[in-house]
Amino acid sequence: MKVEGASTPSARRWRVLAGDRGQALARLTETLRDLPPDRCLWFGDQAPPGIRPLSRRDVQGALGSECDLLVYDAHAGLYPDALAALLGTLRGGGELLLITPPWDAWPAFDDPALERLAPWPLDGRAVGRRFVRRLQRLLEAAGPDRIQSAGQPVRLALSFTPERVPLTLTEDQQQAVEAIERVALGHARRPLVLLADRGRGKSTAIGSALARLLAQRTRRILLLAPSLGAVTAVFDQLARELPEGDRDGAIFRFGQGEVRFRRPAEYLAEDPRCDLLVADEAAAPGLPFLQRLCERHNRLVFSTTVHGYEGSGRGFVTRFAQYLDGHFRQWKRLVLQQPVRWAEGDPLEVLTDRLFLLSAEPDSPSRPPPQAGEDHG
Repeated sequence: MKVEGASTPSARRWRVLAGDRGQALARLTETLRDLPPDRCLWFGDQAPPGIRPLSRRDVQGALGSECDLLVYDAHAGLYPDALAALLGTLRGGGELLLITPPWDAWPAFDDPALERLAPWPLDGRAVGRRFVRRLQRLLEAAGPDRIQSAGQPVRLALSFTPERVPLTLTEDQQQAVEAIERVALGHARRPLVLLADRGRGKSTAIGSALARLLAQRTRRILLLAPSLGAVTAVFDQLARELPEGDRDGAIFRFGQGEVRFRRPAEYLAEDPRCDLLVADEAAAPGLPFLQRLCERHNRLVFSTTVHGYEGSGRGFVTRFAQYLDGHFRQWKRLVLQQPVRWAEGDPLEVLTDRLFLLSAEPDSPSRPPPQAGEDHG
């Protein structure tokens, strides 16, 4: 196994190990002997020594992390939501290893994931296998040479961006930072809606903007998200740009200012005041919750992932835009398009988009698709 450093994000790769599960595990135990365990995420109920296997219930907690190698053991169940979520944790230059039953027999495999889909009193055998067959067709079309027998040697050539490489914001991210600053320091009642697919550096841009605001003057900034892990990159960026600051769990303090994290339910219970409210993954708590935020706060930033596991899809964006049009004289929509965690045109992202139909658009001729930057009002 070869592991290299890279100064810019590179493409991600994938490989299938089809066949006997024991043979695949034996090969990978040998191959991964020199890989630091913290660079690998492993989905399944069996993993080599030193690597903690993730169950489906663990996936939500892994969303804020990144890895250079993602191993998904389909013998433990092919859960589309788990696979989609974990693919977003794989950094540029990394590789997905998909362990499957024998290739031709996979559609007939007694997949434990199907049990939860079967209506009572039927079992998983009554559930269709269209998703597995679709995945096979896409993988065969994308790279038949990457489908190998589980007993064959596994050769990896991982490259990763060293963690201490100085971070330069992309043009998209810089525009997002400036837009967030305008919300906080400019005219009130002009919300910002920040949209991005996964891997576009949305959370890093938010963290950079909040760091600049803390450095300029005392600010009470409230950061809402479904979980603390979902905003790990925000707090990491705060610490990177404000090394003199202090983080205490869900609070980052700098001078007399602070960024305080709260879940939506905690916000409802506490009803806190703030100078700026940022709702990350804003689609998660639903439109009525966002309407309440709009009624109570004058300076608001809403960010959401359009595609991916956390993705809201275009439907939510359209409904929320209609609400904002009716309640604010001006608001701005900004779309981050340039990937930062992997290369432009990343083949694994292309494959993921096709597999999960992530680029599908609703048939809604009444409203055009969002542009990279739009002012409303």
